[in-house]
Amino acid sequence: MRREPLHPLAFRRPTRVRVAVLVALVALVAVLVAPSGGVPNAVGGSSPGLAPAHAAVTSASSAAQAPVETAAPAPTSLASDPGPAIKGPPAPQPTWVNVTNTTAGHEPPAAWGSASAYDPVDNETVYFGGCATGSCPDNQTWVYANGSWSNITDHKDDPPKTVYSSMDYDANMHAVLLFGGCLDTNCSDVTNDTWTFVNGTWTNVSYFGPGPAARGRASMAFDPQTEENGSVLFGGCVSGYLGFLFCFNDTWVWEGDGGWVNLTPTFGPGPLGFAQMAYDPATGDVVLFGGVELFIIDSYTWELYSGQWWNVTGTASPQGRAYGSMIYDPGLTSLVMFGGLNASAEYANDTWVFAATGWTEQKPSSSPEVRGSYDLALDATGTTPILEGGNNNAVTFGDTWAYEFAPTVSLTYSVSSAEVTEKVTFHAMLGHGTVPYDLTFEFGDGSDAYATGSSTEVSADHTFDSAGTFLVSVFVTDAVGAGSSATGYSFAVTAGPSVTAASRPSAGDVGLPVEFLSTIVLNGTLPLNFTWDFGDHTSAYGQGPTHSYAAAGVYTVKLKAKDSVNVTDTVSFSLTIAPFPTLAVAATSTSPAQGAITTFFANVTGGSGPFSYSWRFGDHTGSALPVPQHPFAGPGTYTVKVWVNDSAGASTNASISVTVPSPATSAWGSVSGAPLWFWAGIGVLAVVGLLGSVVMVRRGRLPKP
Repeated sequence: MRREPLHPLAFRRPTRVRVAVLVALVALVAVLVAPSGGVPNAVGGSSPGLAPAHAAVTSASSAAQAPVETAAPAPTSLASDPGPAIKGPPAPQPTWVNVTNTTAGHEPPAAWGSASAYDPVDNETVYFGGCATGSCPDNQTWVYANGSWSNITDHKDDPPKTVYSSMDYDANMHAVLLFGGCLDTNCSDVTNDTWTFVNGTWTNVSYFGPGPAARGRASMAFDPQTEENGSVLFGGCVSGYLGFLFCFNDTWVWEGDGGWVNLTPTFGPGPLGFAQMAYDPATGDVVLFGGVELFIIDSYTWELYSGQWWNVTGTASPQGRAYGSMIYDPGLTSLVMFGGLNASAEYANDTWVFAATGWTEQKPSSSPEVRGSYDLALDATGTTPILEGGNNNAVTFGDTWAYEFAPTVSLTYSVSSAEVTEKVTFHAMLGHGTVPYDLTFEFGDGSDAYATGSSTEVSADHTFDSAGTFLVSVFVTDAVGAGSSATGYSFAVTAGPSVTAASRPSAGDVGLPVEFLSTIVLNGTLPLNFTWDFGDHTSAYGQGPTHSYAAAGVYTVKLKAKDSVNVTDTVSFSLTIAPFPTLAVAATSTSPAQGAITTFFANVTGGSGPFSYSWRFGDHTGSALPVPQHPFAGPGTYTVKVWVNDSAGASTNASISVTVPSPATSAWGSVSGAPLWFWAGIGVLAVVGLLGSVVMVRRGRLPKP
């Protein structure tokens, strides 16, 4: 069964009838059953002794607690009714921001009566012990940094399980200092061990000589002033017989290797426990407020200065309280106190600040639920108070709150609209919160950007790959985990320039100009600038330049079109450059007979096809065929010439001479190419044959004898 902190009803002011009974009972119990190791100190001095009976029942306004006039720096009022609070100026005030990390394993378990302190060397907040659900007391160690808690418990080296230990950071030791605490939930079993925590390791330093008597919920704060120059421990309590709460009013200073030194002045607060205490560097004083004095909740404000306690209670003081906590806020240059169990035996969630001018109640826009038995410490940056856990007898809390001006963010951009692929710079305008900031930019196109920074402006660049309207948002988390956002900014993106590129002709020859052509498909933001890269280490500007190549090859031509907002479109194509064409002509015969068919050939080397041909045969005829055939009608010598043009505009020509002979003549003459003697012999033979035939015919007709 979970044990709750001391019930608030136990602290209600007794009636006058009960007072007399309590006086006698307290005196008797204190004498007979006071805990071993010394009873709580009375008013001052280094020797433990029983507090006078009247101190146990004196109300918060008792004249027995009045300050010594020569010691008080200014007149004070000790009226039991502190009067209305002095309202602060209407300027913006910090507020409590819930920075609880809901990720499993990143938040200590719900607990009360823990202790915490900020470590400026390791840049973390250390949190120890308390009464956690299922483990009461407990001795887990957690550290807080970058808006998240981490459990670094190492039970083989940790202090014992305690609740209501006292903790601060001792700048002389460069270590977190832990003292005492209750080994059970009602503080009937207590310890006076002293431990240091450095770089994740606990070390028991109780061997540095004798120290304060064992107790729980003493108040502790480091005071760098010469007179103290160490961690100041005041008061604390232990439960005695029948659950009576016996408290101390001694003051001790931890002097490192010298151990604890009793500094108890001759005058100071009465026996108190569960008081709120912190060092105020703005005034150079340790300030103590409230606390429990037997069953009475105190409402005095004390300052420890030059080794002496001074009662500085003013007319505008908070209602008396205990089980709260107080810490110095560097941003406000004031002490901040929250909640606790007030003099009406009710848990509160009011917030007060204390400065040289006294107490001022704050009006934050949000606050943690009413509670006590929590602890306050600065966050890992040493700038923002954070509150962890606590209890109000109905609920045990496991949340983390930061007291700060909550971060604000708004979003601006470098242009009101953009083109596809145009770089846009989005500016997150930041305010308040605890630096550094972590930011997430969501651009609405499925992509994010992350940034961090400590300035009032953090930027991110982005280019959109498609046109449309996008909802851009930015989310910011500060160093203590407080968040803010600026969402739903509508941003229009239009298509950028789009161009095509080509050449005329589509293939070229060495030495011949090529015309390059570009066509605008999409304008972008006019005007457009065109840059050509011809692939041969030369370039040109303009929408339609010309260029000639000095060597044959295949070149990659690139065109980059850039509009007035520097959005570009780049296209490329391959261009083949051939050698300038050369030509050779051939024929099946260069001396064909008259009328014979002759085939002609134009052999082209180089150039860019397709080719066109123009033949002239020298007889007033021609052809456009690549391989023409031609008969010559008459004898003679003909100059056959051909012109070849390629697609790149190159033109070349070549010729061949063809001789067609006349019919042959000789001494014998010739007919149709045969010698005349041949034809004469044929004629003679024909005549002889004819005559022979006639003779034979005539002989056949003679009469018989």
